[in-house]
Amino acid sequence: MLAEFDVPLGMAWRYARVSGDYNPIHLNQRLARSFGLRGAIIHGMWSLARSLAAAPECASLSGGRLTTQFLTPVLMPARVAVKQWMDEGTPRRALCDVRTGRVHMYAWWTGERAMPEASTPI
Repeated sequence: MLAEFDVPLGMAWRYARVSGDYNPIHLNQRLARSFGLRGAIIHGMWSLARSLAAAPECASLSGGRLTTQFLTPVLMPARVAVKQWMDEGTPRRALCDVRTGRVHMYAWWTGERAMPEASTPI
């Protein structure tokens, strides 16, 4: 496990202020339920960015591509964990609910790993 952290109700408001995304499903429990959700959910892009921030050095790719699969929304408040493993040489991550183990999101990288250039002795 790379990291474990809380997602408090106020996190969606803080993210909305910087992203400009004031969608009510992220900001209000009652309005989110009126849209068929069980409560307010955190932004998917926040979930991805926060999971990458857990260990950003793994994301350094040259000409790489990040693919993300969102499976289930993160209901707030929540406690989540970022898990990482290697699959055929590719780092993969999951954002999971600590209490239930439910996977909310997968992310994986494709492309060449950025390698420092070898120095040539003179």
